[in-house]
Amino acid sequence: MNTSNTTTSTTPRPPLSSILPPLIFGTATFNSQYNTDPYALDTVGLVKQALEFGIRAFDTSPYYGPSEELLGAALNTDF
Repeated sequence: MNTSNTTTSTTPRPPLSSILPPLIFGTATFNSQYNTDPYALDTVGLVKQALEFGIRAFDTSPYYGPSEELLGAALNTDF
């Protein structure tokens, strides 16, 4: 008797390179390990320029200090 709740799919998954954009904006520098005061960074300006240049993906993590908060606030701005 199989008690597992997982199912095995025989459909092949597409490679990540076909799903993710070729360039991703990393936000690890939005923390105090790289900058004395990450809140003083022009994150709105950086994100705005990234979007203008066609960046459509951002890498962030709770391990990057306040990067998620700063990126969220920048993305929530009316450009």
